[in-house]
Amino acid sequence: MNHEANYDRAARDYDNMDDTRPDVCDQCGGIDVDLIDNIKFSGIDWKDYPDFCDAYIESAEYDGREMTEEELDYVMDKHRDFVHEKLWNHIF
Repeated sequence: MNHEANYDRAARDYDNMDDTRPDVCDQCGGIDVDLIDNIKFSGIDWKDYPDFCDAYIESAEYDGREMTEEELDYVMDKHRDFVHEKLWNHIF
């Protein structure tokens, strides 16, 4: 295995990254949940009360723009308390 070639390839990929949207891999702290708005939930099953573990964010806006699937997945995975609170506010 040629580690030097792998390093060169990784450096080249990093240089060619699109800087116009947040890199999902680097969003640990890159998403301010206070800027998330217009959240729409799906998968709400009342048989799963009070956890609603099948519920998920179908769409949302971040700072005025539609969030990507990757961003939604990231928020669902890394900000569970925020999502659960917003779900409860949505339901009740």
